Amino acid sequence: MINYSHIVRKKIANSKIIILEDFLKESFYEKIAEEITWLQKNKKSDKNFTFNKKIIKKEFTNYNKFGKNQKKLILLLNSKQFKIFLKKELKIEFSIFPEKSKMFSGFNIAEKGSYLRPHADFNFNNHIKKFRTINLLLYFNNNWKKVFGGNLSFYNYRNLKKKYEFTAKKNRAIIFLTNKYTIHGYRKIKSAQYRISLNFYYYTNENLSFDKKPHKTIWR
Repeated sequence: MINYSHIVRKKIANSKIIILEDFLKESFYEKIAEEITWLQKNKKSDKNFTFNKKIIKKEFTNYNKFGKNQKKLILLLNSKQFKIFLKKELKIEFSIFPEKSKMFSGFNIAEKGSYLRPHADFNFNNHIKKFRTINLLLYFNNNWKKVFGGNLSFYNYRNLKKKYEFTAKKNRAIIFLTNKYTIHGYRKIKSAQYRISLNFYYYTNENLSFDKKPHKTIWR
């Protein structure tokens, strides 16, 4: 159900970025998209982000709330085959561990006005005592245009000049090594259309973040 045939590879500082187009089989993608709509309408979000007292982003991170196909997707991302793919592409020698439910991985639904400042991710998860190493972002946005905003951008570590910008378009997966040099974020959403993504994270026992000590998110 995962398509490995359309891969683009990029580099930034001490990191690798992989873009996979048409990541999921179309019929599987559509079933998940329907379940995300159902999730949004029928389940209370696990975390809300507000601006001027208005909710602009919701996160659903509880696996038990997910629909059948959403759960199937999570299992695929946990599969031995996919982890082997990630380790090979990202040149990781160590074991990788997908994040557990009710933590940070899950479906994000962002509204007009939502944005994410340039930052380096936190590098250590205190709950599971492991280092955050890989981010996987999968978009569920039909007919998304660059002018809508909300596109994932990567920045130069030293001067914060934008190096790459990837449109948050339908069925595109962006996977990258997350460390102190992988400064990323997205500019304010200008469209009334929801920006929907699965944000999924992997960890290692080894610290590959280029920071000697555990730290929280570093905003730039």
